[in-house]
Amino acid sequence: MNLNEREQKRANSPVSAMIGVNKPEKAEKEKKQKKGEKEGLIQRGYYLTPGVAAQVKINAAMTGRRDYQVVQEALELYFKNNPTE
Repeated sequence: MNLNEREQKRANSPVSAMIGVNKPEKAEKEKKQKKGEKEGLIQRGYYLTPGVAAQVKINAAMTGRRDYQVVQEALELYFKNNPTE
């Protein structure tokens, strides 16, 4: 059995189908969907106290949102009430 035959056999195996080994298009498509999900946003890193981080996690879980959405809303409300000059 040569290399091409082994690769073909591996590609057609039921295990490969279950774990999606030979489906690079799907992985690329999922990556594009995730990127489009946050389109228009800029990634930044900020330090939070453990208490605030816990509150963000709890609020996100209770409202079915992601952490960044909770932080985004909180910052928007803050700057709406405290505009910078």
